[in-house]
Amino acid sequence: MRGSWAEIFGSGQRLKVHISDQVVLSGMMLAIHSVHENILVQGESRSRAPITATNVYLRTGKGWRMILHHGSPAPAEARVPAESSPKILH
Repeated sequence: MRGSWAEIFGSGQRLKVHISDQVVLSGMMLAIHSVHENILVQGESRSRAPITATNVYLRTGKGWRMILHHGSPAPAEARVPAESSPKILH
């Protein structure tokens, strides 16, 4: 991951990264973070399509370690009105 971001930011392009729609689930030993990464390249008039990134961390004897990363284009927005959302999922 660090190498990928170093390559992206080392490309010479000026980028602005804005995080949105963050969801965090955490416990004593495991944490899951899911975000939308919204990237704007300087000189472009619009942001690029958001990327959904999910990272899973495990607490070890040496601290938190990322054990999984996934990034892919975010799906087109399909918002469901809150009142029609189920209260319990099984």
